[in-house]
Amino acid sequence: MTAVSDDITTRLRRDCMSLIADEAADTIDRLRAERDEARLELKVMTEEHRLACEDRDLMQRERDEARRMVCGLDADIMEDQVEYARHRGWDCFGPNTCKEAQHDLEADTHPG
Repeated sequence: MTAVSDDITTRLRRDCMSLIADEAADTIDRLRAERDEARLELKVMTEEHRLACEDRDLMQRERDEARRMVCGLDADIMEDQVEYARHRGWDCFGPNTCKEAQHDLEADTHPG
């Protein structure tokens, strides 16, 4: 595919022999360079996003573990740790801990 595309700019410069054809070929080359740079930036941002998601997941697990510890310490106030967590508005014992964390994040970023 690149060879055919490169051939287009070569043919424009060689066969058309006009300022417009040269400008068009230059524009094509510039746009290709911008596209390649954007692809590289996207690759980097995708990796950064993946790493940020891993960090988020780790922090959520650590937060939930800390909450479970609090529930264990304060469970004497209530009969059961899960009920205590529910009373605090925490979902640190169930499979839906990410939903609660997402809700916390949305509340922090969109108050009101």
